[in-house]
Amino acid sequence: MFYMNIVILGAGRIGVSLIRELLQENHDITVIDVDAERLNYVANKYDVKGLVGKGVSRENMLSAEVDKADFFIACTSQDEVNVICALLAKKIGAKKTIARVRDPEYYKEMKIMKDDFYIDLVFNPEYRTAKEISKVLKFP
Repeated sequence: MFYMNIVILGAGRIGVSLIRELLQENHDITVIDVDAERLNYVANKYDVKGLVGKGVSRENMLSAEVDKADFFIACTSQDEVNVICALLAKKIGAKKTIARVRDPEYYKEMKIMKDDFYIDLVFNPEYRTAKEISKVLKFP
């Protein structure tokens, strides 16, 4: 199994789901979040590194060792923050960057602009869930 260094921005529902899945593969995970109480809970429960702060801070990114990350995943509730932080992470040295973009208008444009923003993957969990449900309904 290939071990990776992963930094996740956002300790919300999506971030925690990612943590649970990725820990099953024994990856080294660092989580950045502005909510100290939430971050402390997640870091202790899942035994991951935690850093309280904003992802748009270069200093915070360097403290989380984004420059050594195989993946940087921005999954806060704010699309703009996710895009900016993924761009910053790539500029700092993250090998691959992923941004959660929920707004359908942004998501459409991100498909076109992701190369300009140096984002390797843009995902919309709600859209993907809807597509999966649609598949099941078409082919039960």
